[in-house]
Amino acid sequence: MKKHVVAATLCTLGLCTALAGCGAQPSGSTSGTASASSTSSTSSSSQPSTVDGLAQNSILRFFEDDGSRRLVQDMKAGKTPTSCTVLYDEGGKQPVTIVTNEDDIKKLYELVGNITVANMSDQTSTTSPSHFVSFKRQDGSTVGFRFQDKGNLARPDSVYVVDGDEPLWEKVRELQGNAKGAGGTRDIVVVSDADGLVTDCPASATAGETVRLTVNQPLDVQTVVRVNGEEVASQGAAYEFAMPDRTAQIEVFTEEYSGGGGS
Repeated sequence: MKKHVVAATLCTLGLCTALAGCGAQPSGSTSGTASASSTSSTSSSSQPSTVDGLAQNSILRFFEDDGSRRLVQDMKAGKTPTSCTVLYDEGGKQPVTIVTNEDDIKKLYELVGNITVANMSDQTSTTSPSHFVSFKRQDGSTVGFRFQDKGNLARPDSVYVVDGDEPLWEKVRELQGNAKGAGGTRDIVVVSDADGLVTDCPASATAGETVRLTVNQPLDVQTVVRVNGEEVASQGAAYEFAMPDRTAQIEVFTEEYSGGGGS
């Protein structure tokens, strides 16, 4: 039985403030929620129907993963992520950008929260999606989303069609701006690590170089590390892979051991 701690997550925008100020209702509270949803188009000039401050079928709630849930709770409590890493890769020419400005992070979070999941796509999941947004929470864990292309969210085993992601990419392209990568090197980005298991990982490497990262292994579960969608074999707490000639996107999650075992 899989227990994903990979969180599909993204970051910034002033939604943090909006969430704190809107007095979001708990999911079990129905009085007024239905009427608020049904009348939002007439009583609210520009805000779409929302639940707990997020759009219906928001990408941040649709998959019910722990990382996204924690990110939403943080934002409601005013705990803005420390950074947000974004990439919209147009032909391999755009730089990975780390955003630390709080207002930009809040904006990114709002834009992510407004992306809605429509249905599964007939496409298969790709091993090297080009676009992503990843939030680093204050406890050091990361929550992120990878996109195969505009309108298509890449999940581990499938692809989902999403709506409303173009404003996110407009913001990401703006933030990427004129940032330039170091010649010959490629970025290494931890896209998802909801439990903060990665303890040591370089920020970049040259294509073909052996990259080594260290993961704090929980005792009761097995850890899975994927680089650009492909699983990496472990050597104890260490994982090694050959640096590709593009950004290396690292995802870390855990799986419960199947079968019994001694203590």
